[in-house]
Amino acid sequence: SELAILTRLVWLNLNGNEIRGTIPDQFSSLTNLQLFDVLSNRLTGTFPQWLDGSFTNLQILGFSNNYIDGSLPSTFSQLTTLLSLAIDDNLITGSLSSLNSLTNLKEIFAEDNSFQSTLDTDTFANLASLVAADLSNNEIDGSLPAHFFNNQNFVNLTILDLHKNKITGTIPPIELNPTLRLLALHNNDIKGVFPPDIVNLQALTHLDLTATGFTGAIPTELGALTNLIYLFLADTSFLPGTIPDHYSNLIFLQDLSLKHTNRNGKIPTWFGNMDRLVLLDLDSNQLTGSIPTEVGNMVSLKFLLLNRNMLTGSIPTELVNLNATLQLATFDHNPITGTAEPLCLELEPKGIYMTSDCLANSTNSSADSDSAAVAAGSVSCSCCVDCCDPANTTCHSINYLAQYDPIWEDGYTRSKYIFVSHDLTPHGGRRQRELLKTIGRRKETSMTMTEKKSLRRGGGGGGRRSSRGFLRFVPRGTTSCHQKARIFYVGDRNHARCFLFRSHGRCHARNRKPFGIIPFLRQFHTRSVGFKCQ
Repeated sequence: SELAILTRLVWLNLNGNEIRGTIPDQFSSLTNLQLFDVLSNRLTGTFPQWLDGSFTNLQILGFSNNYIDGSLPSTFSQLTTLLSLAIDDNLITGSLSSLNSLTNLKEIFAEDNSFQSTLDTDTFANLASLVAADLSNNEIDGSLPAHFFNNQNFVNLTILDLHKNKITGTIPPIELNPTLRLLALHNNDIKGVFPPDIVNLQALTHLDLTATGFTGAIPTELGALTNLIYLFLADTSFLPGTIPDHYSNLIFLQDLSLKHTNRNGKIPTWFGNMDRLVLLDLDSNQLTGSIPTEVGNMVSLKFLLLNRNMLTGSIPTELVNLNATLQLATFDHNPITGTAEPLCLELEPKGIYMTSDCLANSTNSSADSDSAAVAAGSVSCSCCVDCCDPANTTCHSINYLAQYDPIWEDGYTRSKYIFVSHDLTPHGGRRQRELLKTIGRRKETSMTMTEKKSLRRGGGGGGRRSSRGFLRFVPRGTTSCHQKARIFYVGDRNHARCFLFRSHGRCHARNRKPFGIIPFLRQFHTRSVGFKCQ
């Protein structure tokens, strides 16, 4: 609180420390501040109610990754010079309506709180300079305002992330938009036929509409969004149909999930031309025919999920061509026969996680076990982590989804793949947040910020396990790390199996470039990445 005597202070940057307690009321005297940053500490207490129009120069306000509760004061609307607001990952409640008057705002990061605002025709309607708006994982309801997709209102909007809220209604008409890059609306109750004018979002690279209420045919129009890198439509009740050939135009795709979308017919051979695709998730559909050998040409493929379909034939040996990349392959609950031993020979030493219907082989001790497995309609696979009986629906039954909820600290880019049970949270992370609130302030403040944020996002932090289980493929650190490790957790909290591949070590300090137009000052310290396997 002694800092309050520095009344001419312009920049106050305390982020990335271990500061505890509340934000002192004495700071109300620091009215010359342009930057007030206390991100990533262990601050508690109520959101400062003294932030008002007396702070005539305040441009950057950062309270992210703390334990601040309460609501935004009504006087917050007087901070008309504010350009960037980061209050995500706290326990803040109430309305966001006070932001509607802050006409200079360019960045709003308010995700992972408990805001209870209602979207209406006034929501951010006057924020013509808005570049990024992340309100995900809150209690926001109402329907999407038309001006969110009107390029006359938001001519600079690049990020619009509203996932895991209680938004209803339909998507309003979408005008031609050359700037919007990320649109995340998943885990909301948005209904209706998929809007064909989605093609007007020409710059879109990230589109996630998982677990929404869309009906009708799967949108072929998405094939015109040729800049897409990430496309998730999983768990949506589209009409039965094939995988659209229009999607072969999406040559920059890295992540594609059509899981549980009523896809039938054969897996298209043009997937072999998608040499940037890292994740292909076709789990829980009615796909038939054999796995195309062209999959072996997907030189970037790391994660292939084909389980719970009606695929026949054998596992193509061409997959050994992916021995430098492939980490996960799920073939279980398909009437596939034959052997996966060539893959085991090439890929097991590199740490592949594979599943198939190989229970007959695992229980047969005769010398002719391979032929016995084939006769039983199973696959011979000595390296499969899960050997399933096709009749046993509980084998490998966790509804994994490698969804990515991007965050501004990572520049809204994917840094890891965590296959979290999609049944983990009944509604958008609410369970994690309630758990966080009920474990008590003492335990709460003893958690690291990474653990806290990961808990809310359903993945667990570090080596922590979620309440239902997850499968984790995490390169430890970034490309600047000398050594990397991969930790795989499978099962529930009490019966997890841990697979550790490669060594884990210490990474150099991350040198990440902060996202956004306002360069928040941030430090990233060197830290070890050890894990304990139970």
